[in-house]
Amino acid sequence: MSTHHAELQRVNRLEEFQEPSAARDVNHLVLRIPQFGIGDVRQLIATAHRTPEGDAAIQKIIIVTKYITVEAQQALLKVVEEPPSTTSFLFVIPHSLQLLPTLLSRMSAIEGVAIEGTCNVDAFLAFLEAGIKERIEQIDTATKKKDVVWVGDIRCGLTDHLKSNVGLYTEEKLRSLFFVVSTLETRGAANKMLLEELALTL
Repeated sequence: MSTHHAELQRVNRLEEFQEPSAARDVNHLVLRIPQFGIGDVRQLIATAHRTPEGDAAIQKIIIVTKYITVEAQQALLKVVEEPPSTTSFLFVIPHSLQLLPTLLSRMSAIEGVAIEGTCNVDAFLAFLEAGIKERIEQIDTATKKKDVVWVGDIRCGLTDHLKSNVGLYTEEKLRSLFFVVSTLETRGAANKMLLEELALTL
């Protein structure tokens, strides 16, 4: 029997997720949040500490989101590991979303879905194969659309790329690439400038 208090379900499209019908002894609260940030973590913690309504012994909070910021993932660690005894969590996220290993270790997969971090490598490969001009255009498009999923996929793809292609780059370029992969998406990061540095370095 799983000792985890949080479950993880990966889906191809968030629209595919079917909200469970309410059970007599369980409260289901579904939170659909496009980008899950620090403020949402605070709200989630407050909600988790509320006493279930009626005769319910436990409430299940279901978070459906396409993106969870790195800071939010770090802030989730404690409440996911030690939630109130009357609360459990289900995180529903796209397959492309990469989660921190420390957060993944506190979750159990449901419906046979693997919980290893995954990302859409196609986004990074398209970026890698493009010329400088095309890379800058991709960055401009993603920045204007605030496409945090694309940025996450670029970071994840770069991480995967560096695992087996370190020998392709000079020491100076490697320092630049490792700086980008470690800084991109973190609090206060100038993502557009980091992506432009990546475009030039690759």
